[in-house]
Amino acid sequence: MVYMKVRIGTRASKLALWQANEVKRLLEAAHHGIEVELVLISTQGDRVLDRALALIGGKGLFVKEIEQALLEREVDIAVHSAKDLPGEMPPGLTLGGVIEREDPHDVLVSREGYRLDELPPGARVGTGSLRRHSMLLRARPDLDIVGLRGNLDTRLRKVAEGADELDAVILAYAGIRRLGFDAQVTEVLGFETLLPAAGQGVVAIQCREDDVEIHRVLAAIHHEPSALALTAERAMLAEIEGSCHLPVAGHAWLEGETLHFEGRVVSPDGLKAISGRDSGPASEAREIGLRMARWLLSQGADAIIARVLREMDQAALRLDGVPVIVTRSKAQAGALSELIAKRGGEPIEIPTLSVEAVKPAVVAEACEELSEGAYDWVIFTSTNGVNMTLAALSGPLHVGTTRVAAVGLASKEALEQHGVRTDLVPALQTSEGLLEALLQMGVGRGSRCLLLTAELTRGVLTRGLTEAGAIVDEVTVYRTKASEGSVSELNTLLARNPAGYLTFASGSAAKSFFALIDGVSAIAGWKVACIGPVTANVVRAAGVNVEVLPKNSTIEELVAAIAEHHKTTLLQAAAEA
Repeated sequence: MVYMKVRIGTRASKLALWQANEVKRLLEAAHHGIEVELVLISTQGDRVLDRALALIGGKGLFVKEIEQALLEREVDIAVHSAKDLPGEMPPGLTLGGVIEREDPHDVLVSREGYRLDELPPGARVGTGSLRRHSMLLRARPDLDIVGLRGNLDTRLRKVAEGADELDAVILAYAGIRRLGFDAQVTEVLGFETLLPAAGQGVVAIQCREDDVEIHRVLAAIHHEPSALALTAERAMLAEIEGSCHLPVAGHAWLEGETLHFEGRVVSPDGLKAISGRDSGPASEAREIGLRMARWLLSQGADAIIARVLREMDQAALRLDGVPVIVTRSKAQAGALSELIAKRGGEPIEIPTLSVEAVKPAVVAEACEELSEGAYDWVIFTSTNGVNMTLAALSGPLHVGTTRVAAVGLASKEALEQHGVRTDLVPALQTSEGLLEALLQMGVGRGSRCLLLTAELTRGVLTRGLTEAGAIVDEVTVYRTKASEGSVSELNTLLARNPAGYLTFASGSAAKSFFALIDGVSAIAGWKVACIGPVTANVVRAAGVNVEVLPKNSTIEELVAAIAEHHKTTLLQAAAEA
C-alpha cells in the first residue's frame, strides 16, 4: 500500500538520472509504502552548449530551473551534483540530506594511454572547468588546455575519436565510477595536482525548509560524514562568493572526530597558487570552512578572483557574428566599427549622413578672438564640432585662461587629443545637462560664451544661457547632409535575416535614416541602439522603440551596452527553449 508519493526533480543526463535513481532506490529501501517518481527538468546549462559555463550566466546554471520547480511545489525534492550548487541557496530551500560521497578525485583519460607527465608538449587536453584548467597549467604549462562541453559519454567519445584533435580529457572520477567507465581511466590525479571542487563526488538532496514530512523521510538515507565535509566546503565557497566555475578548490575529510580541510585558489594562467590546510572538531565544520576562505582571501585569493570575474564579464559580452549597422558619417564610422569588431560583431557601415564644414574662415576668426581672451567659456557640443573647429585652424587651438566645456566624454577625449584641456563635462551628457552644469558653475549675467556647434540645433544652450544673462556668440562650424547613395544598400541590409542591431550616434543620423527608408516596418526585427537620450527621443518620435541606451554617451559604452543586451537576449532564449 502506497502511503506517500515523492517527486524527484532532476536533469535528464545519464549521470543525473543515475543519481536520482540511486536516491529513489535508497528511499524505497528505507521506507515501505513510498512511491518515488522522477520529473525531468531541462536547465540552462543543458541548453547552452556552445559557450564555456563561466560565460553564460554565472552561478546555478544546472540547478535554477529545478529549484524553481521545487519552490512552486511541482516536485518534492531535487537531486543535484553538490558541486553544481552555488554557495548560497534561494530563500525557502535547504539541503535535506546527502548520500555517501563517491571518490572526489579528478582523472585523466588519454587517447594514447599517456599519464599526465607523459603527455607530449602541446598536447590538447579538454576540460570545461576553469579550476582544472588553472591547476593543469600550473602542473604542465606546456599543454594546450581547451574548452570542452557535453555530457560524460560525449566527452569520452570525443577523446576516443580524437575530435577537435583532443589528446586527453579531465573528468570527475565520481561520474566515471557511477556510469561504469572505470576501464577508460588512464590516471587518477592526486590532490597535489588537482584538488577537487567543493562538493565534488557528493549527491545533494534539496527540499523546502518547511516540508517537515520530507525532512523525516530523507533522514533515513542521510550520510552524516559526507554532510560534514560538504558543510565545510560549501561554507568556504559561500564566503568566497564563488561557484564551481571559479578556480577555487576545497576538500574536507574526516579522521575520527576531526575534520581536515584543504583549500586552494589558482590564477587562470597557473602562475600563482594560494593553498592552505586547517583542521578541527567535526562539529565545527562550518567554522573551519569559513576560516579557510578568509585565510585564502587574505593571502591574495581576493585579487585573483576579482580579476577572473572581471575577465569573465568582458568575455561574456561578445557579439560573435552579430550584424551591427553603423549609420555615422564615413569620417566617424571607423572608430565605432573597430569597437564592434573587437567583440566579434560584424560592423556594417552605411553612412546616412555626411559632415561638411561651414565657413571655416569665420570659425578661425572666432578662435583667434578666443585666444586673445575675448571669452570666459568656449563650449563644444559634439566631436564633430571639435574636429571641424581644429580643421579650420592653421595651427593648434589656444584657449588661454578661457574655460572649456564639452557636452560629453567623447568630445572631451577629442579635445585632449589635440592638447586642449577640458574644465567641464556634465553628468548628464546632453545639451540640457550641459546647460544645467554651466549655470551651476556661475555662468550668467555678463558671462561671455563662444558656442561652436552644428548648423541646425535645438537651441537649448543659446536660449538657456541668454535667458541667464550670458552673452553668447553661436558659431556654426559644420552641417550634416543626408547620404542619398545609401538607400539601395540600406534596404537590402534591412531585409537580411537574422537581423542584428541598428545604431544611431546622433539625432541627425537618425533623422536621415528614417528619411531614407520606406516606413518603420522596414526595420522589423532589428534592435535599435542609441548613444544618448536626445538621439533616443528622435528615434522614439519616429515611432520606433529604443532597446539599448548606455549610461554615458560614448561609443565605447554604446558597444558595451549592445553586448550586454545581446547576452541577456541569448540567456532569455535559452531559458525559454
